[in-house]
This record gives sequence, C-alpha cells and structure tokens, in this order.
Amino acid sequence: MLRAIPTAEQFAIQFNLDSCSERYMEYKEIQTALKSLKIKLRELSQVYGERAIVAWIQTWLISLSMYMNFEITEQQAISTATTILEECYMLNIVEFNLLFRKMKKGNYGIFYGKFNGQTIIKACIQFRKERGLILSKMSEEEQKKIMS
Repeated sequence: MLRAIPTAEQFAIQFNLDSCSERYMEYKEIQTALKSLKIKLRELSQVYGERAIVAWIQTWLISLSMYMNFEITEQQAISTATTILEECYMLNIVEFNLLFRKMKKGNYGIFYGKFNGQTIIKACIQFRKERGLILSKMSEEEQKKIMS
C-alpha cells in the first residue's frame, strides 16, 4: 500500500474521510476493524512524519465539522488533531475511520451546533476503552498479532 503512495499529500488525498468511509464500509464493529491489521497511525507517522499525519487528521476534523454544520478554526483543528494523534496512535486506519463514523452518528456525544475538542477527545478515549475491552478478551496470540 505505502509503496504506491510515495508522498504524504498523495496519501491524504487517497485516504480522506469520505474515501475511507467507502473503502472500509464493511467494518462496522471495533473487533472487525481491530482485526483488519491495516497500518496504524503510529506507523503512518513514521512513514510520512508526525506533522503530515496531524495535517491529515485535521482534514478529517474539517470534514466532520462540515458534516455536522459547525465551524472549526485552524487552531482548533491543529490542537485537536495533535491530541488525537497522541491519544490514538495505536489505532489502525480502519479503526480510525470507524471512530469518526461513530462520531458522525452521535455515538460519543452531541456537539450542539459548535465544535468542541473535548467532546472529540472524550470520544477517542471511549473508543480506546471499548477497544481495550475487546483486546482483553482475545487470546494472547491474537493480541500479539494485533499489537505488533
């Protein structure tokens, strides 16, 4: 996958929220997204650099804000994207997509017509807790496969 996408800009274009939602549509549960074994945000940061992945996450936040019809400032997007990367570096790209799809559906809180970075970070933390619970119920062998 990454050999075919040599630059961060090309990656960001091909893996925007809308294209990922379509590409990973069949992953509706955290467990199946977790077991997809796709590339993790941490690995994307290693390949393209942390700044590029923060910028990519910003595009997801902007897309989310447009979907929910609220405004987001550049500073809010940068700050929230940086925190998301810190909180969610272990998620693979399918899990990350599922997290944003769940936020769109209101699974992790309501925004009440304005951007709220804390609501988004709380959603990330809740998603990670759900993920952790699923991981804890897996065999050690399955866990090693996912965590590597």
